[in-house]
Amino acid sequence: MESVPRRRRLLHNEAVRGLFRIIVLLAAALLTGCGDESAQNVRDWTFTGPTESGAPVTLPVHLEARLPRERSAYVLRSEVPLAPSLQGHDLVLVIPKFFGRCTLLAGDRPATSIQEGENVGYRARGPHAWRIPAAATASGVLRLELDVEHTWTRSAWLDTVPRLTTAPDGGRAFVLQRGFNEISADISLCVAFAGYLYLIVYLTDRRRTAYGWFALTGLTGLAYPLFANGLIAPMVGPWETVILGTGVVVATGAEIPFTAAHFGEPRPSRLWLAFGALAVAVLIGSVGYFRSTQVGGPATIVFAGPAILSQVVLLVRLARRRPRPPTLWTVLGGWAVLAFLAIPDFGAWGGLGELLAGTSTACMGISLIALLQTATISRAHTNALREADELAQERQERIRELEAQKREVEQLNDELRRQVGARSRELASAISRLSGSPNEATLGPGDVIDDRYEVVRPIGAGAGGSVYLVKRRADGVELAMKVVSAGNDRNLVARLAREAHLVAEVKHDNVISIVDVDVAASGFLYIVMEYVAGKTLRDHKGDFGRIGWAIDVLAQIAAGLASVHERGIVHRDLKPANVLLVTRADGELAVKIADFGIAGVAGVEGDEEQRTLSVRCGSSNDWQTRADSAPTAMPLELTQTGVLLGTPLYMAPETIGGAKNATPSVDLFSFGVIAYEILSGAPPFSESPALAQLRGHTVPVPPFIGSVVTGVPLAVSRLVERCLAFEPEERPTAAEAVRVLTEVRAEHTA
Repeated sequence: MESVPRRRRLLHNEAVRGLFRIIVLLAAALLTGCGDESAQNVRDWTFTGPTESGAPVTLPVHLEARLPRERSAYVLRSEVPLAPSLQGHDLVLVIPKFFGRCTLLAGDRPATSIQEGENVGYRARGPHAWRIPAAATASGVLRLELDVEHTWTRSAWLDTVPRLTTAPDGGRAFVLQRGFNEISADISLCVAFAGYLYLIVYLTDRRRTAYGWFALTGLTGLAYPLFANGLIAPMVGPWETVILGTGVVVATGAEIPFTAAHFGEPRPSRLWLAFGALAVAVLIGSVGYFRSTQVGGPATIVFAGPAILSQVVLLVRLARRRPRPPTLWTVLGGWAVLAFLAIPDFGAWGGLGELLAGTSTACMGISLIALLQTATISRAHTNALREADELAQERQERIRELEAQKREVEQLNDELRRQVGARSRELASAISRLSGSPNEATLGPGDVIDDRYEVVRPIGAGAGGSVYLVKRRADGVELAMKVVSAGNDRNLVARLAREAHLVAEVKHDNVISIVDVDVAASGFLYIVMEYVAGKTLRDHKGDFGRIGWAIDVLAQIAAGLASVHERGIVHRDLKPANVLLVTRADGELAVKIADFGIAGVAGVEGDEEQRTLSVRCGSSNDWQTRADSAPTAMPLELTQTGVLLGTPLYMAPETIGGAKNATPSVDLFSFGVIAYEILSGAPPFSESPALAQLRGHTVPVPPFIGSVVTGVPLAVSRLVERCLAFEPEERPTAAEAVRVLTEVRAEHTA
């Protein structure tokens, strides 16, 4: 049993073949002259023009060689011996197609035209018909005089033979021919205008190039039916033929990339573009009533003929492929029909005469190919929409699956963080009670720790430990391992354990995440964290002074600080060496805050008097409330009162009273120093404010950065100024810094 798509294709192909047969039969019927048996052709006339008189001519004939190439007039006269069936009857003289403005005298009396609106501007629309009274035919010999205004080249081309008929409407052949020409032109206008709709689709989605080419074809293809109906002749005069030729050139030329885009073929040669531009240039250069037809007409045919033929050849070549492209027969059938139906019109414009005795089939060809290609592109559009719906449904299902997996992973991560935090607290408590000292760890490539991690190479030294690149043996994932390298410093080991405890509580893209913490069988403590293959901010000094880059980095540092501050954690050693920069897969810059080896919980350590001082000297946020809710299992004596920890240049002045009194505002001071440095290229202070206080020196307020560096947004300059305030309560929170920098970064990017 045949599939439904196969049956549809067969029906579609049969419809195309049926349309082709209908067109061939119609053209054959018109060519054989399905007219009235009583009609009598009038072929023999005498010509009288500006330079000669009474010269015999036989129609069809071209008279431009006997006429000047300027506006003039000429007369055709004929004495017609009437057939007995026509004598003594009212007759109608019809000219199936003639583009000259003319009037008729029958028996020395003006004949009445029955063709409404035959004259349009400088020319006629084509068909002519006059009613001749019986008085002029009673003698059996009818004297006719055709007075013609010679206004352009084709007013000298009489390519159809006038005929006399007793039918009051001009006869069946005349009515059918005139109706076919007019209706096919009207249909062609309506169908070609569909290009406007596809233009809208293309403008909303520039990836649909086939739609754009099809829209161009349809809209420029309007030129030919506009000429056939004479709608623009009164407005544009001699430019009408230029517009006609240009429309045909562009329409047929645009079909070449349309076919290529529709069937996924390579882009056509640029020679077609050059060829078409040359044809249009010739058309524009030939503007004029007596030049455009003789020069522009052949130029149009020379381009359009090969363009149409190239399409047919391409489609025949595609038909040999297996499997054949869908809708191929529809497009091929449309081009074959257009090529066949364009021959009579091309012949007429090329000076070969009216091959179908006045019937114009090009408009019907334009209508058919436009309809077939509309059906083709609509079918492709429908298929694309159906596939898009299916993909969207699959995507939604995949998103639901990923969301479920994400929830599961988040639950596992939360559990892992809880376990790491609990384990690190236990380790820190145990280490703080050790009477001995931990073993010195000396690791080299290939060493295996607890049968779980294999050392790849040393990375460097961090606060309180050495850092190694290790590979997790279970899955081969590369991680960073930090181990103690401080000999018998028991407090340093405890702070290292506390680092894991603190950072394990934080989940943020701009903070290094902790994977594992443990004591090795050989007796040293280690922390395993994500490995960031990037350089520190200190290594990017060459980028200092780039405003956009600096604002992006600062916004991410502030976001990381805000996340740790939300957990009640103070970094206490924020500096360029503890900020890592890496380029993500999408090419964007990612910033990671690392090394929480001397971090602390705000307001937790120290006696009551010290906690009160810490809150009073800090920001206005309720850090005491956060501290009360923070984990308190950490040994309180790990950071002694008055001990100065951190990197002096980036330390806030109030830390001179002891690192245990540090609040989140000290991180904002360090952040301000970093901001000033990467925005201007130089630090704001020549001497550490903290050490200056110890030595009794006065530290000058740094210059407003907006006055030092051109291009720093005012909001950023004010933010840096607040961060560098010597009074902690005057500094902003990290959340405020995030808000300001995010807004400025968005404006800077736009």
